[in-house]
Amino acid sequence: MADIAWKVQTGTELTTADLYDILKLRVEVFTVEQDCPYQDLDDQDLGGNIYHIRAVSEANGLLAYIRVMYNNTEAKQVQIGRVVVEKNARSIGLGRDLMKHALELIEEKQSEYPSDTAMLHGQAYVRRY
Repeated sequence: MADIAWKVQTGTELTTADLYDILKLRVEVFTVEQDCPYQDLDDQDLGGNIYHIRAVSEANGLLAYIRVMYNNTEAKQVQIGRVVVEKNARSIGLGRDLMKHALELIEEKQSEYPSDTAMLHGQAYVRRY
C-alpha cells in the first residue's frame, strides 16, 4: 500500500463524499466489528475547529482516520478521538502514523489553539496499541 496520501481537513472543508467515507468506516469498525452500539454522530464533525486526518489510497479508499477537536479552548485542551484503521489495512503501522500526524497537527496549531493537554478518547477495552 505504497500509494497512501495523508489528508487533513477541517469539518467545514470536507465534501459530502469525504464525510460519508469517514462515517462509513467508523460505523463498520466501531458499531459492527466491535459490536459497540453507541451514538457516533455527536454533532462534532462539521466545525471549523475540528480536524479530520485521513489516510487514503487510490486503489483501496479510506484506510485510516482520526479526529482532532479544538472545542474546549477555555480549558486549553485538545481532544483526539475516533481513531480507526480499516480491517484490511491493519498491522502496517497506520495507527502509529495517525497518532504521529495528530500530534504534529497539535504542535502546528499551538499558536492558533494554545493547549496544555491532549486528551485521547476511546473505548477502555481497546487498549493494545
